[in-house]
Amino acid sequence: MNDQLYYLTSQKKTTNHILHLLMCIPTCGLWVFVWGMTMRSNDWHNRKIDRQINQILGANRKPRNETWVENGKNSKW
Repeated sequence: MNDQLYYLTSQKKTTNHILHLLMCIPTCGLWVFVWGMTMRSNDWHNRKIDRQINQILGANRKPRNETWVENGKNSKW
């Protein structure tokens, strides 16, 4: 299992924002479209890998943006 997790996490992609920012300067901002497509593609790829990791771990966790208020739990304060 650890080998699978290591392999999956090593397959994640990152976007080099400094490079894309520098490419926007000589292209008068037209590179922004390439930058956006790259970010979206990398995000989609990383989410796919995260789903695979969660399947391996058997994680049935709550979504990160869910809070105790949204669950209907009462506060003691």
